Amino acid sequence: MKRSYVVMKILFSAVLLFAALVCASAQTSTEQDRFREAEGRFASRNYGAALSLYDSFIREFPLSRYAPDAQFRKGICYYRLGRLNDSFAAFDLVRERFAATRFYGYLPFWQGLVLFDWGRFGEAAEYLDRYIKTGTEASLPEFLAEALQYRGRALAVLGQDDEARRELAKLLDYDNRNASIRSGLLLLASLYLKAGSPRQALDVLERLEADMIAGENPLTGYLYMAEALRGLGRLFEAEVMYREVIDGAAGNSDPSSVSAAFKRLFTLYENAGRDQDLENLLFQAEKLLSPYPEILSEFWLSAGIDYFRQNRFDLSASYFRRILSLEGTTPVPGSVYLYLAYNYEKQGQAQQAMRILEEALAKSGDGDGKEILLKLADLKLRSKLYGDAALLYESYLSRFGSAGAAGASYSLGFCYTALGDFTKARAVLESALKYGESSNLLPGIYRLLAIVYKQQR
Repeated sequence: MKRSYVVMKILFSAVLLFAALVCASAQTSTEQDRFREAEGRFASRNYGAALSLYDSFIREFPLSRYAPDAQFRKGICYYRLGRLNDSFAAFDLVRERFAATRFYGYLPFWQGLVLFDWGRFGEAAEYLDRYIKTGTEASLPEFLAEALQYRGRALAVLGQDDEARRELAKLLDYDNRNASIRSGLLLLASLYLKAGSPRQALDVLERLEADMIAGENPLTGYLYMAEALRGLGRLFEAEVMYREVIDGAAGNSDPSSVSAAFKRLFTLYENAGRDQDLENLLFQAEKLLSPYPEILSEFWLSAGIDYFRQNRFDLSASYFRRILSLEGTTPVPGSVYLYLAYNYEKQGQAQQAMRILEEALAKSGDGDGKEILLKLADLKLRSKLYGDAALLYESYLSRFGSAGAAGASYSLGFCYTALGDFTKARAVLESALKYGESSNLLPGIYRLLAIVYKQQR
């Protein structure tokens, strides 16, 4: 009897143990299935659904061996969904509570990307450098090329061009068909051009040339290649590449590259005296850039300044007036009004010069128009409109403080002297002596003061 009881007890314990094992197996199977479901959504880039599944998984199975990986994946989902604050916080939580994840070594990479997108480029460069060093030493190569590209970009923004070039040059060891690597190598070429090294830039670009058309925007690459060839004095080849940029403009979303190509060809044709080519180029530029008034305005400004420097004032003014015609579709730079005024002044048309500056001044805000105001005052002074000039110099000094104050004070003192207001003239001229920039004006100031003192005796 006693023996039978013992046997029954053993059998009952075995049944309980079996039931527990079955339950544990079922729970493990459920965990795996739930995690795999979330991973499937993640792999298909359905980050919203994946985030929801990872979140619920961690709540239901906080002690699961998959929980650290789920928390890491949450950080990536947040990043892909543009929720940068949540992404960085999720990765911090991995570091603090879920360090068992098999992805721990990738944390500096992803947090580096978040910092880059935040515009915190110094910190981004540090985090990415940490990942690059870890990846090199611990066989985590998956994102190394992308980390190098982003770190190079961050360093370039920070003005650390030498280090940026060293970092980006490492991308030459990779297959450049990857879009991220292409982007990094184009940046490398641009930094070589900026450093005055067209030969090195061309070496990088020639490696990329076969893949440029496959890129999202090949025009930047063609423009850099044209710049490199121009820098090497290979002008005919450069012209061909600039033409590649312009001919590829239709339907392309990179009008800034097209505008740069037009500007270079404009200079090339001007220097070579190719007037017909220049006329055709200007017509084509207006046609292609018309959907982009701001960029068209910049091109016209460049052409107008170029003609101004050649003393071709009528032609120069025609381009500045074209920019004014775009008003309402794009802001008109103050320099356009100034150049137009200089144009009119050079041609002896002071009244028109003053009229264009008065128009510009009426449109400028309280904090704008410093150069316009001073130029208008100077024109009024030269036209012997001393009362008008005095009001403008007074306005300039009250609005813009000490910037250029010595010159404006001297001119204002001259106006007061010409108007016979010697008390004001003396006060403003004596104040002009206080400004450090007045040294080259001292002879004129003292001459005027001598006249004023004589008149006040």
